[in-house]
Amino acid sequence: MGQDDAQGISRRLEHHFDAADFRELVPTLAKEWQENDFVEISDFLPEDLLLRTREELEQLYGARSLRRDIRVPSTGNTPRFFSNIDRNTLLASTSVIPTVFNSPALRARLSEITGLEVVPVPYVPEEFISSRMERPGDGHGWHWDDYSLALVWLIQAAPRNAGGSLEFVRGTFWDKANPDVERFLAEGEVERRHPATGSAYLLRTDTSMHRVSPVDEGAERIMVCFSYCTPEELELNISHETMELLHPGNTEAD
Repeated sequence: MGQDDAQGISRRLEHHFDAADFRELVPTLAKEWQENDFVEISDFLPEDLLLRTREELEQLYGARSLRRDIRVPSTGNTPRFFSNIDRNTLLASTSVIPTVFNSPALRARLSEITGLEVVPVPYVPEEFISSRMERPGDGHGWHWDDYSLALVWLIQAAPRNAGGSLEFVRGTFWDKANPDVERFLAEGEVERRHPATGSAYLLRTDTSMHRVSPVDEGAERIMVCFSYCTPEELELNISHETMELLHPGNTEAD
């Protein structure tokens, strides 16, 4: 991607997230966030940028993705069955994704929605990643994230009632030595959401145990996850066991 192209996308994103119609959504989203630790932003980006991103990702999934069929000990051996693309590959080979992550206007809106100072995560490999679920039974098992805020952009959502739904249990915490997933499922309320293609959802991911339910045969779910945190988290000593399993050899910045 040329510099002029990158600058043009950056200008469009700043205009998009600073526009009056986007700002008008913020008070309602902020109220929903305070109530649910979750909000869905419909039509997150203009359609041409969504289509451009989908085309770029389809090329990468054909040539550069890695298949993952693993279980993660630090989340109670819950499964990760999908293909994925790491941050460095997305940085080098996509045009919109890195620009979204680095958008000051987007971070300003996220700060207004959450009432927190939203900043990029300090662990570069977790800035933005992508996953694709396409085989029957593909899903992202119960887990928490290393940092508190995830913004997930649905490039392709599975049909409703065909799996691929976000499920989460609020008011939980991650003890990596004893994740106790079954207890949280038994004692907590599992909330379910199924955002549409082109939408993005923001989730509090350090205190909400969450998963993406397995997809049915013929269903496909492609997402990009942008990770953010608060300034206080920058001072924490956080380990990254899940990322090191999902992206071995790709946990350093370019």
